[in-house]
Order: sequence, then structure tokens, then C-alpha cells
Amino acid sequence: MRRLMIWNGGSGKAVAFQRLLDQDRICDATQLYELTRDGDLKARIAEAVEDGCEVVLAAGGDGTVNAVVNALMHIETARRPRLAILPLGTANDFAATLTLPDDVGRAFELSNTNQFLPMDVVKIHAHNFQRYFANI
Repeated sequence: MRRLMIWNGGSGKAVAFQRLLDQDRICDATQLYELTRDGDLKARIAEAVEDGCEVVLAAGGDGTVNAVVNALMHIETARRPRLAILPLGTANDFAATLTLPDDVGRAFELSNTNQFLPMDVVKIHAHNFQRYFANI
């Protein structure tokens, strides 16, 4: 399964994520992309979809998940990859709502099981402003 992992190096558990990298637990079918303020997340995801990406893994906190959800919603429904979450933030409210493990290694293993649940995404549109929200 081809995956794109978008990770936030400034998240609360970035050190635990670095251990996953150091242990070579990230497979070759997974592309890594570090989330930055200057990066074009929508373009990166669109490029990954063109390369056959099936899953986008948001590795960070609630803000990272929100950014990834907003970028994913710009991909047409039939081609949109599924979202997986690796909770690396401080609070991880959305991941807790989904009962994802707080342990980074266990959460990563769960993301490899191909078990996905449907989720609602809210679209807010007002005065030239459009955003999507899965949680907050």
C-alpha cells in the first residue's frame, strides 16, 4: 500500500516519531513529507495521489490533522486517499475521540492494519472563506 506520511517535527511527541525512523519501521512504500509553514501541502498530496498514494498518514497533533483534512478535501472523492492518524501532539483530542493508542509505536502499527472508519467532515463557507473540519 503506497502511503504519504505528513509529519510535524514540532509536535509534542516528535522524539518518539524520530525513534520510528531510527528503527527503520517506516517501509519503503511510505513517502515522508515534513509539514512546514512554507510548504504546499495540497500540491504535495496531489502529487502523491498521481503516484498512486492510497493513504495519507497525518503524524502530528490536532492542528496537523486539520491541515491534512483541508488538503485532502481538495482531491476529488473518487481519487481521495484514506486518512490515517499517528497522534504525536500534546493533547491529541481527535485521536482520543477515535480511541487511537497514545503510544506512538502501537498507533503506527494500527495504521498498517488497513482498518478504516468513515468520518464526517464539516465544510464552512462564508465571505470568500472555505475550511473543512473533522474535529475542531
